[in-house]
Amino acid sequence: MTTRPHDGDARTAGLRELDELAAGLSPLPGLSGAAYATGHAAFEARSTQRAMLTSWLRDHLSRRTGDMSVLSVGCGDGTVDAALATTLAADTGRVVRYGGLDPHAASAGRFLAAVGVVGGVEVSAAVGRAEELPDGPAYDVVICLHSIYYVKDLGRTVRALVERLAPGGEVIIGVAPRGDLNVLAATLAPEVDGSRQWWAEDLAEQLVVAELQAERVSLHGRLHLDDCLDPCDPTGREVLDFAVQAVLPDSLRLPVLDHLISLRLPGPGLVLDHPVDVVVVPGR
Repeated sequence: MTTRPHDGDARTAGLRELDELAAGLSPLPGLSGAAYATGHAAFEARSTQRAMLTSWLRDHLSRRTGDMSVLSVGCGDGTVDAALATTLAADTGRVVRYGGLDPHAASAGRFLAAVGVVGGVEVSAAVGRAEELPDGPAYDVVICLHSIYYVKDLGRTVRALVERLAPGGEVIIGVAPRGDLNVLAATLAPEVDGSRQWWAEDLAEQLVVAELQAERVSLHGRLHLDDCLDPCDPTGREVLDFAVQAVLPDSLRLPVLDHLISLRLPGPGLVLDHPVDVVVVPGR
């Protein structure tokens, strides 16, 4: 495998090569639901980001007092939500109402199972997308972690989330910046249902357009990819596919690996910066 020097010029040249190679191909096939779930699990297992997000959210939400209602949009399997619900329910005498929304019925079911075992929590779940919030009660907190990337209308979706808040409520959005790592997906991923992928920079623009105030915190996890250097290893292939949000042809696997190697942080092993912006939007 050819590796590139670790500098901005090399990264630019590598991405230009990827663009040129991809230009000769039809749009890459997107990930199936099963491939996405498998790749996501493998990717998250190699990153510290989820633990950092969970810790930040637990600390932030624990500052609230009294009864609380939470809606998790794009709740997935409920791993993060179960930890948050446990923290909130630890406040004796507090009533916690916790709802989940996910486009996949299987994920909504896993969310119910994970959060449902937390004592003192009233849990419910629905199947749907972030831009299709079902009718229901207002919430004190709406959490949207890594689930706005492919909504059709980002501005409209954010406004809908804010409108779902009870007085004094807040929307908490976790979204990746379009940086050195995610430029792979921005370059290679196909559109989903006719929509391109949105990033933290797009969210910032839409908040200005909507005249919504927000606070932002940047968290930097670490992504460990030492065991994914072999492009023929099945797990390595899953992780690379998830990193670009597409099924990579063999002709692009080595260039993608070269790009990832160019992002290596100082120190042993293939460790990359894995950032996420946490954006807190208070209700109007």
